[in-house]
Amino acid sequence: ATLSLVDLLVRREVAAAASRRDSGATLFRQDSVASKAMRFWARMVGQPYLQTVLWPPLRDMISDEDSFYEVDSTKLPASSSSGGSSGDQRLRAGSVAPNMVTSASEQRVRSGSVSITAPQDIDTNLENFNDLTHEFFRAIISSGNLCPWQIRGICYHLATATAQHYPDSRLQAVAGFIFLRFFIPAILSPVSQGVIEGDLLDRHTRGLMLVCKVLQNAANGVLFGEKEAYMVPMNRALE
Repeated sequence: ATLSLVDLLVRREVAAAASRRDSGATLFRQDSVASKAMRFWARMVGQPYLQTVLWPPLRDMISDEDSFYEVDSTKLPASSSSGGSSGDQRLRAGSVAPNMVTSASEQRVRSGSVSITAPQDIDTNLENFNDLTHEFFRAIISSGNLCPWQIRGICYHLATATAQHYPDSRLQAVAGFIFLRFFIPAILSPVSQGVIEGDLLDRHTRGLMLVCKVLQNAANGVLFGEKEAYMVPMNRALE
């Protein structure tokens, strides 16, 4: 019944957009009733799926004591060796993730008994960021067989409803839902979204924010330009 309601709301919104002659690129980008219904329904049935898919790249990132992800040279510490004094303040306290045992090395980092300050090199950071982004891409793309049927149903109704009026925007509508409404909020704030329980360092939070920028551009089908020139090297992952 709930999926049928989502289907009805989606079809109504697409038809209304077509009657207004809106661009297909703007479909479901507003916080409409249809968008809220899809987000709520997906979150309700998809939480275990999110945890299964996103935990491996999150675990690898959290357990890596040496990697930094800042690729904007204007945001690097003033000193070439100031890796952790300002960028690694703890945000939250708690366990790392449900049913997972924290490594001894990670426990030492979180307790402060190991120094995590290290020189930062922009090229090394870019390589770390690129690897992290590809980890999330691979985790999401390879998880189709794990996706709950309800979320697949939303994607089907999105594609069929959009194809009736905006055939060229069918895939973009689905990508917008999967990435913008489902995965990106969970990657950007995995603790508050209930994907993991734990504390994140500032460098982790920054890395996840940058990953979400790439995923957002992938969903929108656009490349980085002069506005965020430091992200232009990531266009290789989008082309």
